[in-house]
Amino acid sequence: MYKDGEFTDASGLLEIVAAHPSASAEAAEKSKRLIKDIASITGWEKSTKGAAAIGALLPLEGRYSLFAEDALQGILLAAGIFDKKARPIEVRVKNASADAAGAEAAVDEFAKDNGVAGIVGPLLSATAQQAALRAEAGKVPLVALSQKEGITSAGEYVFRNSLTPREQAAAIAGYALRNGLKSFVLLHPANNYGAELAAAFRAEVSRQGGKVVKEAAYQPGTRDFGGFVVSAATAN
Repeated sequence: MYKDGEFTDASGLLEIVAAHPSASAEAAEKSKRLIKDIASITGWEKSTKGAAAIGALLPLEGRYSLFAEDALQGILLAAGIFDKKARPIEVRVKNASADAAGAEAAVDEFAKDNGVAGIVGPLLSATAQQAALRAEAGKVPLVALSQKEGITSAGEYVFRNSLTPREQAAAIAGYALRNGLKSFVLLHPANNYGAELAAAFRAEVSRQGGKVVKEAAYQPGTRDFGGFVVSAATAN
């Protein structure tokens, strides 16, 4: 893309490589060099010099790395990296795995960086609360991508751009009840996330006068639900 002059697309991909913890030192350094070359060629460096940057705090390694890379693509898109007509906003990326201490340290670094106007992330609930408290202490705006309940209670500098399980369950239950359904069969994955959603759905259905008549949990990865469907068909 770089050789073909597709600088916006090239820059977006290079940003991911430069920040990714699995990238070799050689690949990361080459990516940074090409990003700088693109900035010089396109004039982005001049247009963004002195402008505020956005900090991205995402788990770029481990089991959630694919979700993190999707989120980073969205952040880069919003920042104008892929828009040939835009004046892109600089995005500075730091890795935040399931280590709360690491997330706190990354927030501290962003808070001390006068060029960073705000932080997007973290993505994981395991790090979100600590990062939020640290951002509030450092008075740097943070938009969490976590579904963790109560995270915005950390203070006036903390926001959320994600629906909580309670909000999702309430929306689904409310829609069904408004359309005349009163009895429900509830099937959910046998993990903490599934149990939390199920409890929220059950509570909302009960609050609005409905009833869950049958409930079952399945192991994540299950593909055949035939037995449960047959059993559910006989529920009262």
